[in-house]
Amino acid sequence: MSLTESTAVATTEQHIVASELVDQGTFGIYSLRDIRISKTNRKRFNETALQELAADIKVHGVAQPILIRPVTPTDDEPEPFEIVAGERRYRASKLAGAVSIPAMMRVLSDSQAAKMQLLENLQREDPHPLEEAIGYENLMMAHGYSADQLVTELRKTRSYVYGRLKLCSLAADLREDFLDNKFPASIALLIARIPVPALQRQAADEILGESEEDQLSVRDATAHLHKRFTLKLDDASFKTSDSKLLPDTGSCIKCPKRTGNQPEVYADAHPNYCTDPNCFEEKTAAAFNQKVIEIVKSGIPVVSEIEEGETELSNARSVKNDTATEATQLWHMARRKPSTLGMTTIGHALLGKTQPTPVLKYVRAADNRLIPIWNIHDAQEALEKAGYCYTLLDIATKPSGTAASVATAHTVTSGNGTVLTQKNNDAYLEKIRKEDELKERAAKETRYRVELYKRVRQRGFNGFSLQSLRAFVKQMLIDANDYELNEDVFKELPGIYPFMDDYTRESAFEFIDNAPLDVVQLVLVDLVLSDSLLVDQWFIETIGNSDDSFMTVEAMARAEGIDPDLMRAELEKPAEPEPQPGAAPKASKRGRPAKTAVTKEVGQANEVQATTAPSKQGITTNMSVARRKAKQAATEQIAAGDTPAPPNQEQEPQKPSVNASWPFPKGAK
Repeated sequence: MSLTESTAVATTEQHIVASELVDQGTFGIYSLRDIRISKTNRKRFNETALQELAADIKVHGVAQPILIRPVTPTDDEPEPFEIVAGERRYRASKLAGAVSIPAMMRVLSDSQAAKMQLLENLQREDPHPLEEAIGYENLMMAHGYSADQLVTELRKTRSYVYGRLKLCSLAADLREDFLDNKFPASIALLIARIPVPALQRQAADEILGESEEDQLSVRDATAHLHKRFTLKLDDASFKTSDSKLLPDTGSCIKCPKRTGNQPEVYADAHPNYCTDPNCFEEKTAAAFNQKVIEIVKSGIPVVSEIEEGETELSNARSVKNDTATEATQLWHMARRKPSTLGMTTIGHALLGKTQPTPVLKYVRAADNRLIPIWNIHDAQEALEKAGYCYTLLDIATKPSGTAASVATAHTVTSGNGTVLTQKNNDAYLEKIRKEDELKERAAKETRYRVELYKRVRQRGFNGFSLQSLRAFVKQMLIDANDYELNEDVFKELPGIYPFMDDYTRESAFEFIDNAPLDVVQLVLVDLVLSDSLLVDQWFIETIGNSDDSFMTVEAMARAEGIDPDLMRAELEKPAEPEPQPGAAPKASKRGRPAKTAVTKEVGQANEVQATTAPSKQGITTNMSVARRKAKQAATEQIAAGDTPAPPNQEQEPQKPSVNASWPFPKGAK
């Protein structure tokens, strides 16, 4: 490439660094042997992209000149020039076998060159997040930029800049893994927030796993780090001031791993956080073991959930052996007040209140919790004291004639030694007796209902009576199910169901009680199918013209001799223009008369049907008469050599009467 060609290319191509950095200097073609690589430039390049660029340079040459500056040669680095911007093009040119490269040479100080390199790297389309973070840090440390100045100059948001700067807190070995794209920037930022490098490595191993399949999502990683590595000492289950809990570790108050003891390192952290989760966990376990020893010394047994404790908890949850626990459902307890309706367990009700005493035993859960087990009567007493259950005295002194207000009162002692007044028949035992009685009544009622329905079904093999179908339709009208008479559909068919104008259950029942069998059958069909008749834009877009419900309508139409496809074609055919007043009748096509007796006969049939008194068999008879007359007229025309006009063409459509639009007339009884 000639110097003239290189100059032309340099003046037309857009520079990748700020324009004010390259619009001065000397342009020329420089030998690659006279140019050294800068020590302050970026160190990582994508080898695949370099090979692609080298292949392009081999064909077209270097389209964008690099930026160099003169430097003093040394024995180790004899080259008289150093790259400021464009090292990628320099490396690709060497791969392409070039001996020279177009460049713009400027005299720059070390500080100016470093600043230009940073800006050039940051203005690339895809800088690595860590390289970008290091660039921000260098601009702040070496050139006096503040974070707010970076926000303004680089046109980034504050959260973006501060997030990138936080990546600089990554440990050295994790930086290499991050640059090798072993984990994304979102995970890197979570790890960088851990203040201790050793814990960063531990957190990374736990989050990343052994393969990509084992790697936690950002959401799961956030939850894991919060639970495992962000430990607030205020929430510790042990005394943070206890220096004897772990003698080798000492008190948390003076520990250097407490964030408040190193404010210069943890300036942006809460002062009372522990940064050593292993120590935190050891102290938690030690405090728990101390507590277990103290409980056992007091005479209360502690059992493991993994061993016999699981059976103990299961029995207590279902109040077997007269025991209860935190997870026991409140409905097991006697004399509950209405205020407990929103509560589910004893633990829920007594949260923050006086707990039942004494504890019969503790179950040591897998997560190192001690779960108490109480006597059912002691749990009942605690609920009574908390105001969630009535006492026996409350029940006994009620003025109503309840089951607990019989017999003579005497005193008994509860498990805590508290004297209570009760009746001979304990209200809790009375509750159990009533529950057993209700269960027995429910079983009897179920047997009766099943047997009755079996006999009704046997009668239905020969067809149900009209009265049975009426009762069934009434149930469908009032029951909470998916079947209804769609109001929007019957707005298009007024007068079919008079009770829908001002719907009440009584008016609907009156209509059904007076309807004949065929009308009752049609009501059943309407209940099931009318909701499938109306569609909207969303339905057409997502489902199309047909669905399961309407396919049933089409199948019934075919069974009744109606062609759905022909009907759709007739409805979608463009309407003929109406003739002008006084105009001569339009000539028939191919022997088709413009209007025939068919229209007249159909109109007469409709008129006859509209005025005929309805009856059980006569509701559809008038329409059948009209169809027979229309068919007879059409047959006579064909015999005379004429062909009746197809619908929606020569024949002027008739506006049907209300009664003729449905198989039974308005107000049918």
